[in-house]
Amino acid sequence: MFMSLQVQKKKYKKAKDLGAKGGVLYTSKDWSNQLFKLTKNKTIDVVIDGSVGPNSWNHYIRIMSGGGKLVFYGATAGAPEQLDVFRAFLKQISILGCTMGSDKDFKDMLDFVSEKKLKPFVEAVYPFDQSEAAVLSMDKGVHFGKIAIEIGKEVENKSKL
Repeated sequence: MFMSLQVQKKKYKKAKDLGAKGGVLYTSKDWSNQLFKLTKNKTIDVVIDGSVGPNSWNHYIRIMSGGGKLVFYGATAGAPEQLDVFRAFLKQISILGCTMGSDKDFKDMLDFVSEKKLKPFVEAVYPFDQSEAAVLSMDKGVHFGKIAIEIGKEVENKSKL
């Protein structure tokens, strides 16, 4: 597994410690060329992107294998400005959008996580009264894993009034 990361190099070290083979900073102008070199000039079969962004898709399509799959589950960095449809269909790239799923999908996912004892990497847990700080931390992009907001019993009880 290879990854592209936001600005911070410390995220790269954490990802490598968790099993990634390599990575590039997607803020670099030539990140896709760097990623292609990391794979020893092998194309990529599957791309999973949670942020998209204005220029990412064409970079992906250029270094993807024929018949590759580009899966996206969010667009927090914005929509692509343009899409190289010619290269995408000549390479027979499948583009798949993924939503949160149904209630059953969510239950199945929770069962799978429980059965396999999967644990997300949690960067920080903020108390409810510091929710704004949690959002500001996420906005800065300095976190590596999940940011959680803990809702205490007193807050839950107040919300039920």
